[in-house]
Amino acid sequence: MLIAESLISVQFTSTGKTVSTGKWLSLYDGESWTLASDVDVDHVVALAEAWRSGAWKWSASRRQSYANDIGVAWTLRAVTDNVNQSKSDDDPTYWLPPLESANCVYLTEWVAVKIRWKLTVDAEERQSIRDGWLDARCFALSKPPVVTVKIAP
Repeated sequence: MLIAESLISVQFTSTGKTVSTGKWLSLYDGESWTLASDVDVDHVVALAEAWRSGAWKWSASRRQSYANDIGVAWTLRAVTDNVNQSKSDDDPTYWLPPLESANCVYLTEWVAVKIRWKLTVDAEERQSIRDGWLDARCFALSKPPVVTVKIAP
C-alpha cells in the first residue's frame, strides 16, 4: 500500500524490507507526509466492522483476503496515523473524515467495500450514509466520486 500510494519513489530501511520514506497525501485530513511512520494503512471498512457485518461467517483464508485486499484501489488507504486511530472501527454513524471535502469519496468507498465483500449494512449505518451524502452535497458535485465495484473473489 505504501509503495502504491506514494506520490514519489519510496525509500527502504537498510534491511530493504520496510518502507521508510515516500510522499503520501492523506484523504481524511489533507495532510502530506514523507515518513512512513506518520501514516497508517487504513481499512476503509475496519476489520472489526467487517466482522460485525458478516465476516464472522467467513473462513480464515477469506478473512485474510479481506485484510490484505489490494484487488481494487479503494479498500485500503494510506492516511495520517492519528486520524486513522481516531476512526478506530467506527462506521459512518460515528465517524467521517475531519476534512469535509473527503466525505463523498469516503462514503462512496465505504459502500463499495460493503458491496464488494457482501457485508451487511444496518439501518442506522444506512441512514448515516444517506445523511452524510446529502450533508456533503455529493449529489451536486460536477464530478461525483465513482468506483467500479468488482465482487471479491
